[in-house]
This record gives sequence, C-alpha cells and structure tokens, in this order.
Amino acid sequence: MGLFCGKTCKCKRRCKSWFSGMDSLLDSCKAACKGNSRLTKDNFLCSGNYVDQQNIILQYGYDPCLDDAITPESTLGIEDQWAKMQPVLIILGLILIGALVILYIKNNK
Repeated sequence: MGLFCGKTCKCKRRCKSWFSGMDSLLDSCKAACKGNSRLTKDNFLCSGNYVDQQNIILQYGYDPCLDDAITPESTLGIEDQWAKMQPVLIILGLILIGALVILYIKNNK
C-alpha cells in the first residue's frame, strides 16, 4: 500500500495521525485532502477555509489556533456574562455587608 500511495493517500494518512480520536475533524480533513494534498495541520485548522474554529472549541474544548482573536472565552461569551452580572454581584455584596453590620451592632448592644 505504501508503494502505491499517492499524494491524496498520504494526506489522508496524516489526517488520521492528527485527528485519530476526533471523528468529525478526521472526516473533514480527509475530504479537504481531495482538493489540497499538501494540507498542513495549521492550515486545515486555522485558515477558516475547512473548519470553523469556534465549533472545534465548543466540541473538543481546546483552541487549535492560539495566536488569533478567537478564544474559548470569546466563544463561550464569558466576558459578556461577567459584564452583565457585575452590578448584581455588587448589590449582593452590599446587602451582605449591610447584614453583617446590623448583626454586629445587635450583638454589641
């Protein structure tokens, strides 16, 4: 098989070694090999031409392209949730401090 394995076959083998436990990525990579047999792992994952990086983050829980603007935090919207919850947390903190002050005053009288 190795003797008669062409460029597309070699590309598919590389895909299998890169994504052996990730079935959806493996299938996508093998399909991409038909159009580009010189495909690299970074080109496949980070170019935006073959797979959606946010789907990879959501499905597999890791960021394949560390030096770009798409991060797990931006994908999950954690920064937006923190900004929305900050006023609520401040009010709850003030209520807690007020309750502790009232308890302290009651216990010292």
